[in-house]
Amino acid sequence: MGDVIVHHYEQGTTTQLVPDVTLNGTNKLGLPYNTTTQTIPNFTVVTVPTNQNGTYQPGTQTVTYYYKRNDAGNVIVNFVEQGTNTPLKSPVTMNGAGKLGLPYTTTPDTFANYELVSATPTNHTGNYPPAGNDITVTYVYKRKELQEISQ
Repeated sequence: MGDVIVHHYEQGTTTQLVPDVTLNGTNKLGLPYNTTTQTIPNFTVVTVPTNQNGTYQPGTQTVTYYYKRNDAGNVIVNFVEQGTNTPLKSPVTMNGAGKLGLPYTTTPDTFANYELVSATPTNHTGNYPPAGNDITVTYVYKRKELQEISQ
């Protein structure tokens, strides 16, 4: 038949980022074909195939472009004491490399003699932001009262 099938995959996988495109080769033997990269949100093309352009031939030809997910900003999670903002532990950084547009979820931690006082921060879940726009999520704790500890 002479069709040309064009794939747009995530780098290192066969995960489709956009639907395949089939260039119909009927009655086109020897004629040129041209394929192009796609604009895919949060991705950059990293591999342009050598057969991006060519001529229709007998049998099916496959053209495969690979894309890398772009880097995102980091998500920094703080755990602090109410009123003093004293850290109860070092901040946790969730690295945004290669994660632009992907979801993230943070969770509170537990600390001896402390309880979580703030409602779960509204940004405890979301999507990784564009690079250079880190997100800070802060969980606030208060020291327990003595009678709460001895019970």
